[in-house]
Amino acid sequence: MKQDEKWNYMYSLLLEYYKENGNVEVPDSFIAPSGEYLGIWVSSQRTRFRINKLSIERQKKLELLGFRFEKINYDIRWEYMYGLLVKYYEETGNTEVPARFVTANGENLGTWVNTQRILYENNKLTLVKEEKLRLLGFRLETADPDIRWEYMYNLLVKYKTRYKDTEVTREYKTPSGENLGSWVNTQRVMYRKNKLSPDKEEKLRLLGFRFEKKSRDIKGFMLPYKDTYSEVEESKPLIRMRKR
Repeated sequence: MKQDEKWNYMYSLLLEYYKENGNVEVPDSFIAPSGEYLGIWVSSQRTRFRINKLSIERQKKLELLGFRFEKINYDIRWEYMYGLLVKYYEETGNTEVPARFVTANGENLGTWVNTQRILYENNKLTLVKEEKLRLLGFRLETADPDIRWEYMYNLLVKYKTRYKDTEVTREYKTPSGENLGSWVNTQRVMYRKNKLSPDKEEKLRLLGFRFEKKSRDIKGFMLPYKDTYSEVEESKPLIRMRKR
């Protein structure tokens, strides 16, 4: 593929990104569905602009999308990430973003959220930003393990309401990106090591939670396979079939 063809192809991917996200603030790590490193390409356009190696024609095409050639404005960037946090809150009802959570457009929202807490603890978060975060009920303080446990327990309650059991697969993640399957497995490990408090054990047993290892006698039966939540699951649950 010739250079001009390659550039136009990457530009078309940027145009698709713009149509989906309303902006061209592509994260450096973003990879297009086709496998192209769009984030790196976008960064290279800014570099070429700064060293006067980006043609006027290409500059104009990028400007049509509101492309930013200058170095990032961190206040604008903060507002952009805050907007993603607001969207997360509207979708989940909380701001307890998992540390590894990445948005649909490739933004590491979980990392950003953790950074806000570090800045707060080191007195480097402005009062204006602190107030905006607290308006969402954002937790700036270090997580309380018991509060975190109750939060995950409530996710398990919702799972039980939906699936009628607590047999969460290890790979299962909630709609908000929480690794509920991993948490459930941790409770069993804690129980076997006598490190799970009696009150937590009792709360789990009230849900019919299984602490013991599965009996070999039931391994051959078909079990519902509850993978990461999707709208398809509502009408067509997936089934894991027994190997013959």
